Amino acid sequence: MTLFSYAILFLGALTPGLAPTLAGFVLGLLLMAVGSGFGSLSKSLMSIYVDPAHRSRLFSLVGMVEVLGSVFSQPLLAGLFSLGLRCGGTARGSACPTSGSRRSSRSRAPCSSSYGSRGRATAASQQ
Repeated sequence: MTLFSYAILFLGALTPGLAPTLAGFVLGLLLMAVGSGFGSLSKSLMSIYVDPAHRSRLFSLVGMVEVLGSVFSQPLLAGLFSLGLRCGGTARGSACPTSGSRRSSRSRAPCSSSYGSRGRATAASQQ
């Protein structure tokens, strides 16, 4: 059951990123909600293999690992988001219709126009 929950969570996380429509995005969110029970399922599976006298120690360790993971992952995610905004284009995550493999090397996408990272026109575009 835990493996099934992880699989559904994986599909739910993959679907919004690849969904071309809002309905596909919402379907991905629903799959993620269904698969989000993996934490409880994993803890119940772990408790089967541990002596009842040591279960509180196990759950404390699991909680500490979860907190440490979020302490390191959240600033990393924020840094990667900032890097994507600085790179622009498809790294920004925008829905630009001319981005990707359909664009030739000579054409210029409207998303990568002469605007800087803050949306202001650059000096070269004002001339």
